[in-house]
Amino acid sequence: MKREQIKMWTKRFLWVFYYVLLITWLLPFFIALWIPSQPADEGIYVPYVKNAPYASPAGAVVSEEALLDIVSAEMPASAELDAIKAQVVASRTYALRKLEEGNSVYDGQAHIDEAERKKRWGSQWQTNEDKIRQAIFETAGEIMLYDGEPILAAFHAQSAGKTEDSQMVWTSALPYLTSVDSSWEEEGDDFITKTHFSMEQLEASLGVSGKMEILSRSEAGYVLSVQVADQTFTGAEIRQCLGLRSTAFTVEEEGDGLTFTVKGYGHGVGMSQRGAMALAAMGWDYHEILSHYYTGVSFGFEKDG
Repeated sequence: MKREQIKMWTKRFLWVFYYVLLITWLLPFFIALWIPSQPADEGIYVPYVKNAPYASPAGAVVSEEALLDIVSAEMPASAELDAIKAQVVASRTYALRKLEEGNSVYDGQAHIDEAERKKRWGSQWQTNEDKIRQAIFETAGEIMLYDGEPILAAFHAQSAGKTEDSQMVWTSALPYLTSVDSSWEEEGDDFITKTHFSMEQLEASLGVSGKMEILSRSEAGYVLSVQVADQTFTGAEIRQCLGLRSTAFTVEEEGDGLTFTVKGYGHGVGMSQRGAMALAAMGWDYHEILSHYYTGVSFGFEKDG
């Protein structure tokens, strides 16, 4: 009787062990199947949507060589490959739109030719060139669309922790250029910069000096209007006149003038290049990066004719 009980409990134990082992083995599969991947913070990831090929009415196509010139200037070759791919797709889309408007393929984007790349990269020239060409090849012809048309794929160097709505910088509100979170950029060494101006320097740059008061900001934290003495300026005017890195600034009186504390670098609209680099380092692919910074876009491919 005792031997039969031992056999019975041994058999039960083995069944329980097999069930636990089976569940442990299958659980990751079911999690991957039913729960969407979220490489970074929950609630940020947006699945991407692909579209049919896009045929430019003007027959415009952005060449690989032009993209190589542009991306080499716009995104560090040391970035993760998916950050470079995100830049390639953004730059291709931006350039295609410019071509359709009758402008140069390089209009509005930095670019460097082969001679300059060799000068800048030195012994790393071939390695960097191959990496950027790989990003171009692996995204061949890919562009971003909204309502079936190439988007204005604006981008900037570094946001102030959030990107800006397009209507706060330009005249039109574009539905795919809305303010989104980019707080992972705040860890960078140069996220915050400080610049001091004497009253004489302010007078020379603005035509007026005196007490400065920030009158309004956007919800994303960028300055919209400023009063200096009896004159009013936009945040963009202050940035341009004083050479500030962005309009996300605070100001305080210090010594013989004013000190500006500035967050980020650039106009703040669209994809943050520094933010894209950080997301790629966290494991996001280029579709996820672009779908985050450009709200509601889909992806298509250039097609001749």
